[in-house]
Amino acid sequence: RFLDAGVRPDGRALAQPRAASVALGAINTAAGSASARVGCTLAIAGVTCEPVMLADDADDEGELLIRLEVPAISGLRGGGGGGGNGYTGSGGAGAEIVEAFLQRQLERKVLLPPGALTIAPGKAAWRLSLAVYCLNYDGGLADAAVLAALGALAHTQLPPASYDAKSGRVLVGTEAGAADGPQASPGGRLTLIARPVPLSFARMHERTLADPSAEEEALSEARLFVLVDESGALRAVLKPGGMPLADGELRACVDLAVARAPALLAMLDDALDAAL
Repeated sequence: RFLDAGVRPDGRALAQPRAASVALGAINTAAGSASARVGCTLAIAGVTCEPVMLADDADDEGELLIRLEVPAISGLRGGGGGGGNGYTGSGGAGAEIVEAFLQRQLERKVLLPPGALTIAPGKAAWRLSLAVYCLNYDGGLADAAVLAALGALAHTQLPPASYDAKSGRVLVGTEAGAADGPQASPGGRLTLIARPVPLSFARMHERTLADPSAEEEALSEARLFVLVDESGALRAVLKPGGMPLADGELRACVDLAVARAPALLAMLDDALDAAL
């Protein structure tokens, strides 16, 4: 009945996403952190950094490691089929799909400029560990996770660091200027060269719903997640099972994601300005 009228139980039109927000500095002990809310779904992300010595054949550029945690308290259901959509069937499987997507699409070489994590070429670099936690789940896990991850990385402040050739170790913070002939990195806030932003969809009774709630996801016949960049170009599509989509339906989802992107990017910019 709701779908026939072009409206959803929460009052939204079929193509209308929920309100979203991002706040930076959610974790005082992290090098960078953010919380993101999409409707009632809440994700929090924190970045820790550690200097690592490089092997002779290692990449000078450092590492960005990403993991996603969805504890049972979040409300993401385990067991059963979730409408056969391949996404919410079990808490572990759903989280693993999104985690793998984050790891592929938010790679270091995609988000960070060359040399951003280098301390001393060929000697030492930063390893960033980005942990994203879903604290409350009501659909749109990937949307909230991507926004929290981007916010946390944009908020990340690296300390000054230097490689001391005499001792063969990395000095960090106030020690960084005391090394004998160090190769050094001044540290500072990370600059992102790309910010791919998300929008999720659910297909139900031959209709496409933007930014579905958990209930809508559970009833859906197919799920789709679209990532677009600041120029409006399509970066990635994730469709974990379910019924196939026609080309026109996919194009309509991409167009909605592109239209949504400026508001999300402006929201990230405002959050960073507020945190500085």
